[in-house]
Amino acid sequence: MREAAAFSLPVLFVEGSCTSEGIEDGRNGFLAPNDPDAFASKIAAIVGNPELLASAGKGARDSLYRSWTMAAEEVRARYRMLIERKKAEVTRKGSI
Repeated sequence: MREAAAFSLPVLFVEGSCTSEGIEDGRNGFLAPNDPDAFASKIAAIVGNPELLASAGKGARDSLYRSWTMAAEEVRARYRMLIERKKAEVTRKGSI
C-alpha cells in the first residue's frame, strides 16, 4: 500500500479487511466487497474513470505515503516520549 502510494497509485482492498484500515473509498484507495464479481466490477469501474483513479492516487500519496525520513522522525519522537515517560516514572518512585 505505501509503496503504491509513493507512486500515486491507489490500491483496491476488500472492505472490512485489516489492510483496508484508513482507506476511504475513492479518496485514497478503493474498497470492494469480498466477492469476486463485486471486486471485478469495481476494477472495471476504476479503470473506466481515469479522473477518479488520478484523484485517488493523489489522495493515497498525500495520506498514506511516508518517506524514510518521515518514518524515522515518527520513531524518534516516539522513543523520546517513552524515555521521558520512564524518567518521570523513575523520579516518582524515587520520591515515594
